[in-house]
Amino acid sequence: MHTRQRAGRTSTVLLLALLACGLGAYLVLRSTNDHAPSSAQTHAREPQGAPDDAPAPEAPAPLSEPRSTDSDRAAVPPTIPEATEPSTATESGGLEVLVSWEDGIPLSAIDVLLTSEEQVLDSSPTDAEGRVTFMNVPASGVTVRVRDGDFELWREALSTPEGALHIEIPIEESLSGTVRVAGHEPGEKVLLSVKTNAGRVGLGHAQAVWMGGLSFGGSGENSTWTATDEDGRFSFRGLSPDWRGELRPLGGFRFASGGEVLLVDGPTSGLVLDLVAPAYVRGRVLSATGKPVADLSFGFDQRSPGMTMRRNAKTDSNGRFHIALMGSDFEKVVLYLEAPGAGQRVVEKELDPGSGADLGDIVLEAVRSVRFLVTDLDGTPLEGASVRWETQNGTQAGPDGITRIDTLAVDPVTVEVSAPLHLPAMVELGPWTGEDGDDDPVPVSLEPGTCLDVRLVDSTGEPAQGMKLRLAAEPLFVSRVGGGFPDQPRAYGSFMTQTTSRKNIGTIAALVQLGGEGRALVSGLSPGIPIQLTALDSTEAEVGWSETVVLEAGRTRTIEAVVGEGLAMLRIEVLSPDGKPVPGARIELNGYGRTGIETATDGTFELGPLRVESSPLLIRGPGYAPFYVPDATPGVPVRVQLERGREHSLRILAPDGEPAKPERVFAQIDSTILESGAEVEPGLYHFSNLPSGPVEFVAQFDKRDHTAMASPGTETVIEIPTPGRLVVYWDPYLEPGERCGFSIALEDDEFSVRGMEFGPEELDAGACSLDDLDPGIWILRCFITDASGMEGEEIDTQTIEILPGETTTVEVAQ
Repeated sequence: MHTRQRAGRTSTVLLLALLACGLGAYLVLRSTNDHAPSSAQTHAREPQGAPDDAPAPEAPAPLSEPRSTDSDRAAVPPTIPEATEPSTATESGGLEVLVSWEDGIPLSAIDVLLTSEEQVLDSSPTDAEGRVTFMNVPASGVTVRVRDGDFELWREALSTPEGALHIEIPIEESLSGTVRVAGHEPGEKVLLSVKTNAGRVGLGHAQAVWMGGLSFGGSGENSTWTATDEDGRFSFRGLSPDWRGELRPLGGFRFASGGEVLLVDGPTSGLVLDLVAPAYVRGRVLSATGKPVADLSFGFDQRSPGMTMRRNAKTDSNGRFHIALMGSDFEKVVLYLEAPGAGQRVVEKELDPGSGADLGDIVLEAVRSVRFLVTDLDGTPLEGASVRWETQNGTQAGPDGITRIDTLAVDPVTVEVSAPLHLPAMVELGPWTGEDGDDDPVPVSLEPGTCLDVRLVDSTGEPAQGMKLRLAAEPLFVSRVGGGFPDQPRAYGSFMTQTTSRKNIGTIAALVQLGGEGRALVSGLSPGIPIQLTALDSTEAEVGWSETVVLEAGRTRTIEAVVGEGLAMLRIEVLSPDGKPVPGARIELNGYGRTGIETATDGTFELGPLRVESSPLLIRGPGYAPFYVPDATPGVPVRVQLERGREHSLRILAPDGEPAKPERVFAQIDSTILESGAEVEPGLYHFSNLPSGPVEFVAQFDKRDHTAMASPGTETVIEIPTPGRLVVYWDPYLEPGERCGFSIALEDDEFSVRGMEFGPEELDAGACSLDDLDPGIWILRCFITDASGMEGEEIDTQTIEILPGETTTVEVAQ
């Protein structure tokens, strides 16, 4: 068995954060949906019984104790509960399932699913003894599946809906060892994930057919989790002899040698992983009255130069929290604490690089609840009215016009009250006194607004669902309301985005997603100026309908139009290599600028209406290689059969033959990125999931690309050429105030432009040099620029060949 360790990278840190966020989001879904799959509970295991103030990896709490994690303990036999046979049928006629390894160790917190024709009927995790009970099981057509993360360990047709079923999972091969963390408290658990690059786990690669499209591996690449036991031991079982994969510590832990991922070339036992614990932010949350706020979920920002990482955190039963910080380049953390009835507060803390902080007791600021009675000028209640204070929204009013917000500060505040087709109002509230009358609704009367009510239908008369409406003018939204606050446009029952002019003089465009009735209802518009309305397809391409309107103050303008000629739906069907549907496959529509769309449970995806134009797209199915479609056309069904990915290595060498360190390394097809390379060692990058067809590798240095097509073997080499040098001599005549500009670009690379600008004093030198140019054919341009830098008269254009390691000279004369 051979292992190779990857150097730590910022992108890996971000991936860990995405893993933790995706896992936490799944647990939230699972806790609110009894029929949702629950495999994430098996792997995100929080240390149990640790002291309140002791550091621990940040992870969602499981619903049951973790299963035993080591099957290779010959020297120190673990304490393992015996797997007893399941009892006879329950009195109510249910089905009791016992899941264990073939050596009798029970599998706790493992997912058991009952499915029929690839649809999930019921699912639940096993308890500490490996048991789970299902009630009201159909008499026939049911399959029992056992899953561990993205991996299926067992499946069999259910012969009877009642009684007992004992499932023994084959151990096959294992990956096991011990984790050592310097300075870590004894008995605290560390979360580990394993990803498969080759071979199989259990019955094979996961297809996520019964998981509603959710992926738990960050990129859906066959991952599972476990936690170390009290002695730091871990084990992954059920691996095939030819298994290869990646081992990664979660929760901000990293290898002591600096890497964050270990490449493992086969099943093995006795691994010793020396890790470094992350820095932590700790503290305790108290209510305004000084009581601990238990089980409070709150937002948490980790900020570093040029980047903010947003995560969720939670206090324990004593109001305490400890949050692992990702990476080491952070400089500030921000906590957004909001507890209904207990108070709220935003806490910011500057951090020293690489270190955490103890925030101590955080006492929330007291809050109050205020109701508003929202009416028009005639006193008629306005349904749909709402109230907003800073970033917090109140409830939406019903027919009685009552809206409420529960988290207002007790100090004087100004809130915004709004309603469809009416101008918003800014309402000032005095300090909360706690006296009688504070709970009475605050009356608010709104004036009618300047609004647009647009309804679009397609050529068949059906509502133009999925289309968008663009509103454009300059300036567009400049009307004001009381208190000096600018009125902001609103779209009711649909989604709207806005763009702002560079000089911040006001919003100049709004984009509205039409609602289910093909309707856009927009208020807060400026009267008396031309506003251009343009219908767009779902990718924001114009479809041929446009109209310019001038609105009257305080009136609603209604427009109905027929659009949609020459539009069609884009339909994609994604299948596995054996022809089964693949739900949860992500579709990246490169030409349309849309990503993150997933196929449904039947493996299909539909988008539209769209203009009938071909565009490339990329399909990423969980456990499969990316599939590139160069010319997907709306109205022409696309059927794709995915394939398993292959591994490949890329070695990058500097001109002196030493390993090179590019800014970015990735694989692509037709400028569509398939996968980013992971650094295994200096100059060597690993790709684990490439398609079998032609693939181009790209190594970027200072925004310049060095490329190579993948070789037929398992490793490709990019050799960075020795750069050349260009010396430009000139003697142009310049008028007073003029300057001379030069630009040079590779003939076949429009993005390689480099430029220089000279005034009379620089031109006195008579020459300039451009160093570090890639060998190849370059186009040199010389032109006159004015004092503002605008390009004017062209003086000269030359085609030049730059040779590796040599100096090329040219002369420019007017």
